[in-house]
Amino acid sequence: TKIRGVRIELGEIETCIREFDGVDNVIVKKGKTHSGLECLIAYYTVKQGQNADGPAVRESLKAKLSEGTIPEHFVRIPSFPVNENGKMDRKALADTVASETRTGKEFGHTLDVEEIPVARLWTQILGIHCTDAHMSFFDAGGSSLSLLALRRLLEESFGISITVASLFQNPTISGMSKLFHANPRAVTTDGSISDRVKKQKQMMQGYASREKKQVKKCVE
Repeated sequence: TKIRGVRIELGEIETCIREFDGVDNVIVKKGKTHSGLECLIAYYTVKQGQNADGPAVRESLKAKLSEGTIPEHFVRIPSFPVNENGKMDRKALADTVASETRTGKEFGHTLDVEEIPVARLWTQILGIHCTDAHMSFFDAGGSSLSLLALRRLLEESFGISITVASLFQNPTISGMSKLFHANPRAVTTDGSISDRVKKQKQMMQGYASREKKQVKKCVE
């Protein structure tokens, strides 16, 4: 199977996931996020009386697999669908990642107003609603390639150039938001800093104003 132009062995990935305590069985398949990006989805079941959450399984794979072969999304299911021959039916598993909330809380409750615009761009790229401002983009299912796509959206949304290195150094919603608020000069890549900074501040003020109005309406 090829994903993003790189050949990968799904069976090898599945074997590594099965080695995690609590995992009963697993199927890894190629899929797409709601934004259309290719991704790997790991569907897995858990042994009776045991537990194995996706983030913990994903973390364990970092010592065994390269980043490009670690599934971006882990979906725990009660049992696998079977075909007429009684074998696990890969085709019956969804190829598109369903939108989910990482923390189980309502979107925006743990985010500052200034962080919500960044979180919404994460949603476009990852297909999830992440309400944890301090979760790493990579722990949320992101990859190096999806980070490049996020960078493009950030630059288009905030009107300022940022380096990939700065995003790697600040991989959380909170960190990325601060790049545009605390020290925008540090992430610009050309000489036209003043105009870009002014534009960025105006845009962020507009975002904050709209978000405050929405929050007020929800409360009322």
